[in-house]
Amino acid sequence: MKKIALLLALSLFAAGNCDRAFAAEQESAGRLFAGGTTAASLDSNGELWGWGSNTHRMLCIDEAMGEFTEFAKPVRLNAISEVSDVSIGQHHTLLVKKDGSVHACGPNISGALGNGKQVEIRLNHQSISKSDGVASESSNNTALDTFDSLPVQVESLESIREAAAGGGMGDDRLIAFSIAVSADGQVWAWGDNSFGQLGDGTNQNRLRPVRLSSIPNVKSVAAGNAFTVALKRDGSVWAWGSNELGQLGIGGKTNVNIPVQVDGLDNVKGISASGSFVVATKNDGTVWVWGAVPSDFPDAEFAANAILRRPYPLPNITNVQQAVAGADHVLLLTTDGTVWSWGRNDFGELGTGIETKSVSKPIPVPGLSNIRELAAGNYFSAAMDQKGRIWTWGNNFNGQLGLGKANVTLVEGGRLQVLEDNSKHAPTEISLERGNAHEPKTIVIAVDNKKISNDFEQPALIRNGSTLVPMRKIFEEMGAKVDWDPDLQRITAKKGTKQIVLTVGNKTATIDGAEVKLEQEPIMENGTTLVPVRFIGESLDANVHWFGIDNIQYIYIYRSF
Repeated sequence: MKKIALLLALSLFAAGNCDRAFAAEQESAGRLFAGGTTAASLDSNGELWGWGSNTHRMLCIDEAMGEFTEFAKPVRLNAISEVSDVSIGQHHTLLVKKDGSVHACGPNISGALGNGKQVEIRLNHQSISKSDGVASESSNNTALDTFDSLPVQVESLESIREAAAGGGMGDDRLIAFSIAVSADGQVWAWGDNSFGQLGDGTNQNRLRPVRLSSIPNVKSVAAGNAFTVALKRDGSVWAWGSNELGQLGIGGKTNVNIPVQVDGLDNVKGISASGSFVVATKNDGTVWVWGAVPSDFPDAEFAANAILRRPYPLPNITNVQQAVAGADHVLLLTTDGTVWSWGRNDFGELGTGIETKSVSKPIPVPGLSNIRELAAGNYFSAAMDQKGRIWTWGNNFNGQLGLGKANVTLVEGGRLQVLEDNSKHAPTEISLERGNAHEPKTIVIAVDNKKISNDFEQPALIRNGSTLVPMRKIFEEMGAKVDWDPDLQRITAKKGTKQIVLTVGNKTATIDGAEVKLEQEPIMENGTTLVPVRFIGESLDANVHWFGIDNIQYIYIYRSF
């Protein structure tokens, strides 16, 4: 249990990242992302998958009263589409769409979701939710009213090409902040600013994005624990925020709330940050590191806790095209498609196949070839090859390896129980199963997290790819009054001033007199009228989210109040 206690303590401080500049240059075979104890991937069809921890709805899937706090194998994330880039932080997730908009999932800590609201989560498990300056206290830090419907669109941003989700911990509270880069090289920042990590010259939290006019022409950004790093198009690296452990690479311990150039570093092509350290890849294939690096290092301030206050070259490795930082380790991809690793190995995150506790120089990861992209999180690693196949290794605390089973679970009373130590010390291939290859055997439907499908006299069913549900039960649950005309086989639903009319067997409905085409006409089944669930939700200005796992389809409808 000592290993579990250590993992829980450290997981508050570190989140994985990927080399943003390198990843952005990849072609359409797929993308790979990791952070904290969560992972995600874009497949070759552009579909977004996720696995691992869903605590605080990191995967944009509602926890449904604690039922879906983790996913031990990949599930399709259908709450958002047309995604081009993902950043998984310690406490929230950012998603960039192909249209340049940014969306966010997770708790809105200090305004990290960028929609003008915020919530503060304290480490004594009390949360203070704040909206428009009004505070209310709750003893439940996962209370529904402290979270927004998923995903939240970040306000006032357009033409964004990538984003970075930062995290950390203050004296008694969690920290979350966000950074984004537009196509023309402008940087935007919002969320917690306690250590100056937003770079706007203040230490004031921002509930909406602010533009950093002092650092133009930025190519890529990375975020760690209360600090930010930016790579400019000229190959220079800049940093701002917390500097207690040398993570800004400028010497000393003074925090900085405006961008400053990292000393002695140029010709850089990629950056990655995690915890309180940074790795940078140069055009000549060398890798440089600074901050609280994860292993012993020559010339470090403290041999056992290597602190480098300025960049140093990583020995024993050349020809690197991508370097990514995990919580306590670094993954390196060379130009020949092989993978190397360096740092701690308490949970097998180095992928060596043996239980070596740490290595002071990079070593090769056996069994991997033709790799195109890497990602790393808290004590776990992932790799994608040229064909889009994914391998994972390391800790599987929350199912972040995607192998179908997590190795620790919560039991009654909130205690942790070790099921088995199924951390993997060598890479294992996982599968992104094609969703809906078989129709689900069960369809679960909830309105505002209240499950109502158990009360259906006629179960929901799928017809021509559309999910059809008992009309009256859902309409009434959403506050509408329903009338049925048996002669005309017509359904009329009224809510406030809105009126919706559907007819059995007719693909045309009306909303306030305006015709709307349906993907599937309403049908009669065992004396019950079934209508398309998505039309019900959207016609009443509600949000409809769904995902499928283990032959069960889950549909969640959220009313607009």
